[in-house]
Parts: sequence; structure tokens; C-alpha cells
Amino acid sequence: MNKFIKTVATAGSVALILTGTAVADPPANFDVYTLDGTNMVQFGDYGAAAGTQTCPDGYTCGTPVTGKGFLQRQLIDGGGNQFFQTIVTPEDAVGAPAALAFSDETFVRVGTTGLSGKQAASETAAGTTFATSTIVNSGWAALNGAGTYNELEVAQSITVNDGSQDTAFNSFTLNQAADAAGTVNGKYMDVTQAVMITADATTTDNLGDDMQKFVMRQASGNLNNNAHVLGAPVLLPNAAVTDVAWAATDDVKVVWVGQQMPVSGVESFRFQFYDNLTTAAADSISDFQVGASTTPWTWVQPFGAVAPVMTIP
Repeated sequence: MNKFIKTVATAGSVALILTGTAVADPPANFDVYTLDGTNMVQFGDYGAAAGTQTCPDGYTCGTPVTGKGFLQRQLIDGGGNQFFQTIVTPEDAVGAPAALAFSDETFVRVGTTGLSGKQAASETAAGTTFATSTIVNSGWAALNGAGTYNELEVAQSITVNDGSQDTAFNSFTLNQAADAAGTVNGKYMDVTQAVMITADATTTDNLGDDMQKFVMRQASGNLNNNAHVLGAPVLLPNAAVTDVAWAATDDVKVVWVGQQMPVSGVESFRFQFYDNLTTAAADSISDFQVGASTTPWTWVQPFGAVAPVMTIP
């Protein structure tokens, strides 16, 4: 287990020290390859064209340089920009990236600072599998699909599986946007945690499991594009103070905790909290309810189009 913890710590540290950087998609999707146990990586289908497309649309790909657990190749786009794709895995590994104990894939652009990379690791001990992945995008491509300049994006997750189903999940996402001059003008953060306390006989869903789930999301600036008007809807209809308003670009937060306990027979509960951090400290509401629904009372933008549910993840 020490090896796994060390890998997770390293990936997280790399992600967090890449400040002053920009986010964008790499030239190609991550994990479009398999390994055959030798020094060769077999690329999968990068596009919808007939047959197997081993080079992404709009790119010319050079002949890979390979070794045990290593591959590097050059990609050139239609504008002449050159990229290097590097893949590192355990020696003699076989299968797709999701089945490997460790994988690292990066794209760097020649003559420009930055990289786009994904690192993943998993380890199985005593029938329990721990898996984590970290994605860092920085530097050379300043625009995302919506045309927003991003200074930093970090996405990390850890999943625990007991051999038949997921039993715990922890994820952290941070997106920090900036204008073309590099001035930060928006942030979005998501922390999601779920843990199975006692499982029922069904391994295909969490409907009958004793479990808890926690979600916290916070948005501000250009990454909060949704105002909330009092009563549209009323956010917490059972609370003594039922609603809070905010304008687009305000710094706003929601927290939800749900617990269901059908196996043990302990009472279920739910807790939900909304806060407008831009206005007065009293501009927040919360409610706690025992023995009823465990799902959020309401869920509005900018916190996501769909409310979280009692599942792992």
C-alpha cells in the first residue's frame, strides 16, 4: 500500500504546483491504446472513420519510439505545430490503461510552455482495489471548448472496490479561469465523497446499502453564470429561513450530506446548506431532516444540472 499512497501523493503535488498555467484539451484523447506485453503500444480508434484510426483527425503522426513500458511519438497539426506524446507504463504490462497498476500519458508542444497529462494508478490488496487518477492541463493551449481562458484545472479521484462493487469514492476538481492578461476572474470547486457502511445482497446498485454521501460545490466570477431569484424556486421549503438569492458572478456555495441506513435500521437523514459568500455573512440557509428522503431538497445552477444521488460515486 505504501507504493500506492506514494504515487497518489506525487500526482497531487505535481497538480497543485502548476500555478500560473492554462488548460485545454490535448491533441488526442487520453487512454486510446493497449499493451501487448512487449515494447509496443497498440493505438486504438481516435475517430469515427471506418477502420482503426491510430492518428487523431487533423494530425500527422510519426513512427513511435518504443521500449519496455515506454513510447514516444511526434504529432503535427494542420498549422505545423509539433507535439510529443509520451506514454509510460510498467514493463511487460498487458491490456488497456484502466487495467494497469500505473500509467502516465503526456502531450507537450514544441516551443511552448506547458503540458497536458494524465496519471493513473491502482493497487489490489486482500481483495480490495484502490484506484486513482489525476489530470493536469497547463500552458500551451489557452482556450477551452467554450472559449474561456483557464489558468488552472486539477481533477483528482480515488475509488475503492471490494472485488464486487465500489465501496468508497473521493474526488476533487478545481477550475480557475482568467482573462487574457492572466487576471483570475472565476473559480469552480467540487468535492464529492461517498462511503458504503454496510452492503446488502445486491451488488449492481446502492439502493439497499447503508451509506453516506457528501457533496460541496462552490462557484464564483465568470464560472458562476447563473443568478438565483428568491422563490424561483424556494431552495429549502422546510427551513425556518427558506431562501437565499445571488447574482451571476457572486461567490456561492452548496453543501449536501445524505445518509441512508436500510440494512441497520438506523434513521436516514439529509442536510443541505446554501451560502452567498459575496454578500453578508447572514445570507445563508440550511436545513436538517431525519427519516425522510435523503436526496437534496433542490439543486440549481451553477452547481450542476442534475442533483446528486445516493450512489458511489
